[in-house]
Amino acid sequence: MAAGKLLVVRGLASGYGNKRVVFDIDLDVRPGEIVGIIGHNGAGKTTTLRSIFGTLPTHQGTVTYEGADITGRSPRKNVMSGISLIPSEHFVFADMTVRDNLLLGALHEKKLLANPAADGRNPPALAPPPTSDRPNSPALCPVGNSVC
Repeated sequence: MAAGKLLVVRGLASGYGNKRVVFDIDLDVRPGEIVGIIGHNGAGKTTTLRSIFGTLPTHQGTVTYEGADITGRSPRKNVMSGISLIPSEHFVFADMTVRDNLLLGALHEKKLLANPAADGRNPPALAPPPTSDRPNSPALCPVGNSVC
């Protein structure tokens, strides 16, 4: 792992077909760190994440996970190595908690399903802070909504 970095993205450019949507993205995520990508609709947030995960091809740049170059690697291989992509759209199971929806990305790991804390991991960069009660909230409860 590069100097304690779990995920390193350098010079990433991606888009749809020949149309580039994101240009020159750099990103570092350390173990246990929570990172957010913020921007207006159409700014390239989802495109960036899909390119990192492998559901969209990269036009240039590199993606490194746990020290290994995963640029252009298949989503299946990325899931098997512990990377999950949970879309921000409303494609969640409303009758499950936020935590349970996030853990669905770890279905390939039998020991993690049996005991989510077995290896001390939460889905990288997506899990709420341990002091938050959000993981046990209904999945469709908006963040910051005190009514849910």
